[in-house]
Amino acid sequence: INPKSPHISQLICKREISLYRESFMANERKKTFIMIKFLAHLINQRMLHEKIAFQILDVLLRNVSNSHFSTLNNLLHGPLITERTKDMIRVLFTVRRNQFEEYPAIKSGLNSVNENDKYTHMLEYLDLCDPETMLDEFKYDEQYEVNENEYKELRKTFLGENNDDEGKSSSNSLQNDNDQSNISAAVIDLSSSGSSVADKEN
Repeated sequence: INPKSPHISQLICKREISLYRESFMANERKKTFIMIKFLAHLINQRMLHEKIAFQILDVLLRNVSNSHFSTLNNLLHGPLITERTKDMIRVLFTVRRNQFEEYPAIKSGLNSVNENDKYTHMLEYLDLCDPETMLDEFKYDEQYEVNENEYKELRKTFLGENNDDEGKSSSNSLQNDNDQSNISAAVIDLSSSGSSVADKEN
């Protein structure tokens, strides 16, 4: 979507940054982790410029030093935490020692966009991003049919669909409609039969 409709991907980036800021300020840790993980994927895919990652890290790691790992090491050998937490710390040390080699920036199968086609958005974390929530409101479209046809053509370019695929889809849809009609007819017949039997019993 990004190379062909960058305005849509820019909106996604804006909303993601806005949601991250809201969850971070509200101290909602679970939601913050989800948002920052998605932001990392957008940056790794070069959909969002890496500058924003440094801006977020600057906020998160202002008081961080090597002593933090020393603190983890002290906790690891102390009685204050559970064995499960100790196991998590050991895994963290192992990942750090291996230079995060088991965690590639882009997983295989997700790098499907040509490097020359990638479009990177420049957004600032410190600037308030307008999520454009007014776009969520339903508005009557006087040219619905025209815009719908344009959307179908655009979808073909996005998904690589062709007329054969569309024909198969239409055929399957028609078959489903026929099957549904047959089921409805059968239900009506059964209802009629049930009524006749009831009449006879009476």
